[in-house]
Amino acid sequence: MNLVKKVRPEIHIQPIPRPSPSVSTFFPVKDLIPKDLQSHIVYQLNCLDCEASYIGKTIRQIKRRLKEHGAPQPIKQSSLSHLSIDTPTSTQEVRRSARNTRKKVNYKEMNSPSNLDHEDIDLGVTTTNSALRKHELETKHTIDWLSLKILAKDNAKYISSTGHCFDIGNATRESLQNFIIKQKEFGKTHKISYEQMDSLSAENSERFKDEQSTSCSREGVAGSGPLMRLAPIPLFFYRSPSHAIRYAGESAILTHRDDRARDACRYYAALIAGALQGYSKTDLLDKKFYLSRKNEKWFGEGDEAELHSDIQKIAKALEAALWAFWCDDGSFKKGALQVVNLGDDTSTTAAIYGQLAGAYYGIHALPDEWSKVVHAREFILCLSEWLMHEGYKWHELCEMNKSK
Repeated sequence: MNLVKKVRPEIHIQPIPRPSPSVSTFFPVKDLIPKDLQSHIVYQLNCLDCEASYIGKTIRQIKRRLKEHGAPQPIKQSSLSHLSIDTPTSTQEVRRSARNTRKKVNYKEMNSPSNLDHEDIDLGVTTTNSALRKHELETKHTIDWLSLKILAKDNAKYISSTGHCFDIGNATRESLQNFIIKQKEFGKTHKISYEQMDSLSAENSERFKDEQSTSCSREGVAGSGPLMRLAPIPLFFYRSPSHAIRYAGESAILTHRDDRARDACRYYAALIAGALQGYSKTDLLDKKFYLSRKNEKWFGEGDEAELHSDIQKIAKALEAALWAFWCDDGSFKKGALQVVNLGDDTSTTAAIYGQLAGAYYGIHALPDEWSKVVHAREFILCLSEWLMHEGYKWHELCEMNKSK
């Protein structure tokens, strides 16, 4: 430092002492959390007798969640770290850390039929809300409880490619916060745990809709956010386009209560449903596509069938995606690159293009160098297969009810 002062006296150097390493650097004191006591996770279980698999998420400990699914008790297997499925009582030791095993925690027995996946036995009939238990009962198959696999940890990072929630938009964020408030209020009133709010019975779902309303957005909030997340609805309901279009509109107003956002989703759902039903690209992009499907009652009847005038002129992000779809020369890769290279809100227009083009061209048209590096690829594939399977079962049930 003295040499620097002699050579360059105009430079002022201020030495800053480096802090010494903390004790925890040399002696980590936290014990590993046993697998059966971990919480806030996304997990997967497979069937031993078929290719079916179940992916769920829970904020509670694995041992408690498996108990609710009807897992046999106890399960002893080293990979689950002495997993016991017995539900803890107020005097049992369920502390995560080995240092605190003698400390007790209060545990409320959650055995209310409205709170948990459960079995009610009435007049010899067994019913259950657990998809895993239902699979075992209906197929006589066995779930491989010992092969539980943790796919992700911490619900706040659920399926995030960056490890945290990002770029969801102010309107969506605000609506999600309002929806959580509504869920908690409803759960408190009807004594339903917050985690079970994601798997309400049909009766409670209707009750929630009547008491709380699923619309969580302020009036007049528009945007392209609903279009970006639209695909699962027409994928599930495409065999019944009127349902696909109706629920696409309802999904939009969850976060964007504006007629333009709602009708943009309805129109795009009709295009995706049409692509899945085998309509040609020429038919899908024809100016008469909407009028023809309107006459076929795809969009409902009366005033409900009318789309907002702005949608009939095609909104900006939607227009860009449709332009790329029209001139992609049958190549998903070319279309995606074209729509991104337009600039502006590239993630939005690419997501909108990808939904329609993906439905039209199919999964095998995706470039291998892209699909193999997609975050949570296996999870997305599993979820997609489940979506198509459940949609098929739903359509079959509807057809059976019509024939009665």
